[in-house]
Amino acid sequence: MITEPAAARLLLVCAETAPQRRWLVEEALAELLHQERERSPLVIDLSGTAVAPPAQGSAPALDWHAYDGESWAEQIWQQLLPVLQPWWELLDGASAVPEPPGRQEIPGLDAVLRCLFLADQCAGQSTAEAQEILVILPPLEQALPMLQLACRGPDLLEGLWRPLLQWWSQTRQRLAQFELVLRLRLPSADSLELADRWRDCLERLAERLDPVAATAEVLLAVAAEPADLEGLAARLAALPLCGLPRLRLWLDANLPDGVAVQVQQQLAMPLLIGCRDRQGLDSQVWLRQPLPQQTVLWQDRQGLKCCRLYLPGLQREGLQVQRIEQILQIRSAGLRLAVPMPQGWSQLACRSARIDSPWLVIDFG
Repeated sequence: MITEPAAARLLLVCAETAPQRRWLVEEALAELLHQERERSPLVIDLSGTAVAPPAQGSAPALDWHAYDGESWAEQIWQQLLPVLQPWWELLDGASAVPEPPGRQEIPGLDAVLRCLFLADQCAGQSTAEAQEILVILPPLEQALPMLQLACRGPDLLEGLWRPLLQWWSQTRQRLAQFELVLRLRLPSADSLELADRWRDCLERLAERLDPVAATAEVLLAVAAEPADLEGLAARLAALPLCGLPRLRLWLDANLPDGVAVQVQQQLAMPLLIGCRDRQGLDSQVWLRQPLPQQTVLWQDRQGLKCCRLYLPGLQREGLQVQRIEQILQIRSAGLRLAVPMPQGWSQLACRSARIDSPWLVIDFG
């Protein structure tokens, strides 16, 4: 009997401190190399601070790519200049050479650049290929905006960018009679279309991160004292609400045995508890604990329809669930998760929603 090889894993490492990040990367690489793939893992360092470990014996060198914000911004800027030049001339700036904006000057620009770098490095990779991918993220608060873009990039292009281009195309037609009189050179909407290569890269990245593919996992390290545990679940829910529900948590803490057991029961996810230098911290067992292959379940039992969404850490407070046309929308803590509904469900109304941790159960009628 011939069996298909398992799809290559995509591990995203996110830690609060450099020592946590270094330890997680070492353990994750050991696990990926254990798979004995034909190709060594592709490592994408979006933190810009990680250091590639030295080669071990006869093992092949890692395919390591580190994000350099300044050089990457300059590279993107050179690609944008031909597109922006007509707009620059329209604003009577042709006499000056436009300079790239600083990454910290425009809110959200750094997240966009990191997302584009990740999409660029993953270009050409598909879920069926044998090369494993390890992505080293910056700390969670900095990583979340970038992950939202990565998961929703194609939707944002269709929902925001295309209507804007359509508006400009219509506006340009109305202003066409004034172009000659006012000596204007109005750029066309076609010049602002995202290049096919970038659109393809973003779509491939979103497909790789999609929970349906069941290959993307987040390895999250959080340091906490017993007093910090009360709000831990709500903090963890940010990743599932961004579209990354398959989560493994390392709680970098020394907790009393009774508290550790309680946390294990509350957080229904692969959980590793203990400080990095603590004996008996079995990361390999943790990395091999099963995660749900299906994170969205549409169930119809004797005419009773419900949807089960795997959203570990989700809290009842502030939770909003509604259907907008063919999209099931989950809102919580300022984040929004959009779930496409299957055919035949989009006319149903949401009757109730309840949390059966780690699942959100929504009944329809």
